[in-house]
Amino acid sequence: MLAQRLVVLAIVAAVGGAVLGFVFAGSPGTIAAGVKIDGVDVGGLTAGEARLKLERRAAAVAEAPVTFTAAGHKWRLKPVSLGVEADWGAAEYMLALRNITPQTTPMEEFLRLRGQMAHGNSGVPIVGDPDHIAAQLIELSGAGLTGIAVSLVNYADELPYFRDEVLPRLERAGLRVSSKAA
Repeated sequence: MLAQRLVVLAIVAAVGGAVLGFVFAGSPGTIAAGVKIDGVDVGGLTAGEARLKLERRAAAVAEAPVTFTAAGHKWRLKPVSLGVEADWGAAEYMLALRNITPQTTPMEEFLRLRGQMAHGNSGVPIVGDPDHIAAQLIELSGAGLTGIAVSLVNYADELPYFRDEVLPRLERAGLRVSSKAA
């Protein structure tokens, strides 16, 4: 009789433990509670729901004016007016090429990496006047960086300016050989 009670008690405990495990383990299809991406709470959402919520946030931010200051002048522009927007599909494709998908990476990490990828392939944005840009590149060189890839909004308009204003500053700093000497 005592043995039967112990067996029943063990079965009840095992079933109860399994039920509690399922309750507190969460779901592999949802993001863990409390997870935030760039301040947006995505805990408890599926990947699709989180994507939609983040896209809505990105759309709202795209309409918020940003103040740009250069050479004593200030401009207030909306990112959307400059054509700046996150391409989530492209970001996910680039991550998939590196075998980073929701199936291979914890959801929180995947969403963090996706956000970085959408904001410039995890690059370092350097925006400012030629002195500021040159100073930032000189600082990166001092940290061991030996080359850069430049991304401009409008290459036809901005590359000549970069060539004429930033590159001479880098030449004077000893980071480039003068194009005239080559």
